[in-house]
Parts: sequence; C-alpha cells; structure tokens
Amino acid sequence: MSTVCHDDNNFKFKPWQGIYLCFFDKNFYREAVKKWHGFGFGFFAYATFVNMFLVVATLGVVFSQFINLMVIPGLQNMPDFKLANQTLAFKSDTPFQVKIPGLDTVFLYIDPKSDKYNYEIASVIQLCPHKYYVSRQDKNNFEIQTTKPSVITQVSEYPQAYHFTKSEVINFALMSVWFIPLLFIIYPLNLIFGIIGLFIQGGILNLFAGLSKLNLTYQEIVRALVIAGTPNMVLSPIFIVVKLFFHYGFLDLMSFAIWLIYLTLILKAQNATTITEAEVPA
Repeated sequence: MSTVCHDDNNFKFKPWQGIYLCFFDKNFYREAVKKWHGFGFGFFAYATFVNMFLVVATLGVVFSQFINLMVIPGLQNMPDFKLANQTLAFKSDTPFQVKIPGLDTVFLYIDPKSDKYNYEIASVIQLCPHKYYVSRQDKNNFEIQTTKPSVITQVSEYPQAYHFTKSEVINFALMSVWFIPLLFIIYPLNLIFGIIGLFIQGGILNLFAGLSKLNLTYQEIVRALVIAGTPNMVLSPIFIVVKLFFHYGFLDLMSFAIWLIYLTLILKAQNATTITEAEVPA
C-alpha cells in the first residue's frame, strides 16, 4: 500500500509536491497514476494530515478571534452572576443589554427578574434566571426557540458539585480555543474511512472503466481518486470560513464539482502522450 517506489530517483516529481501540483500539472497526473506503486495511500495519509493541520489552524484562528473580540468583551460587560441550583442569580436587578463591540446591535439581553421573553428587544439571546431564549430571523418570520441549558439541569442534581461564576465562565471561554487541536485525535478515523471510501469509489469507477476506453488497472484508478480528492483537502479552510460566516449551502455541491472536474482531468491526462523515459531523471 505504499505510494511510490523505494527509489525516488525514478520519478520526476517528489510525492510531497502533489499538494500543489494536483491543481494544474498533467505530467504529475500521469506519473502519479501510471508510475506510483500500490494504491497511493502513503500520499493520501500525507494529504489527510495536511488537511487536518489546515483545518485545525483555521478553526484556531477564527475561534480565537471570535472569543477575544466578541465573547470576552460581552462577558466582561455583563453583570456578575452565579449559576447554581438550576438558577442564574445576578447581582444587579436591572435589565441589561450587551452589544456587539463596535456595533450598535444588541446580541444579549438579561432580565434578572423575569423568565418571560421580551419582544421589544430584538436580541439574539435573552437570558433569564431559569431559561434562555435564542431568536433568529427565518424567511421574515421571527421565531423564538426556548431552551433550558443541560448544564443547569446537572446543577440541580448536584448543587454542591457545580457552581459557576462570571469569572470562571470567562476563563473557560479563554481556554476553549485550546481544545481545537484535539481534532487531530480523529485523524486515524479520517484516514480509515477515507481509505474505505476510496476502495468503494475505485470499485464503482472500475466498472465504468471496463465499459469505456480507459485502460487502467484498479490500483491506477484508486491512485487517480487520491489525486482528484487532494484539491478539496487543500481548499477546505476556505470552505470552513465561508460556511461559518455566510452559511452558503451550495458549497457541498461546489466541492463535489471540483472533485469531479479534477477526476475528469486526471483520467483524460492518461489518454494523452505517456511520460517518456527521457522526461524522467536518471
């Protein structure tokens, strides 16, 4: 299941160069599909690791900025509170508004005395002693979602074991971004399921190859699929940022289209002139 021969001098391109060559180089497509040995899973493991690194780095930057610029200033502007016995207790009895820093937009409204939703305040979240309300605009219909936090339920069961204050919540928010690198724990799972998916896709594509003019072995087809999926791995941070801030639903379709386009280009490259021995360094 190795990616290339043991003697790298047999190849014009180094396997690690595939991270950027997969976007444009037809010679690389032909070399990877025709000259690599095995299924190309060595390169797939490398590309998956690069993908995970880019995703973790992107999420780390985005969430650290969000926490430092939005969450922390908002929490610091809130009145002091304690959470225990299924109740949020505020030091202040006066309703309080927290605005998005730099904008005249209320995203949090606190009413220490009432559990009812205040329709006069169009905030994203309304916090009450025993409930919180999350509101969102959906197709011009103002929808109110009422939820009781699970952590408050746990507090009621173990009132002595759980007791949160405003300063503790701020410290937790500051530390939460450090949990993002734990995504690397799922790297082996991504690798395993990715390989299984490649085997299945390769089997399906192999059936079509038998009905077409493609003269490729099963291993060559799987290697083509590995290279075809690499551009989406590299572009994944862009997709993540766009989804987080703009919620564009067509991105999944775009990702599939990118994969299909590159798979087509890679397969077409196999029908072009084969890499000659003169092109390969001695």
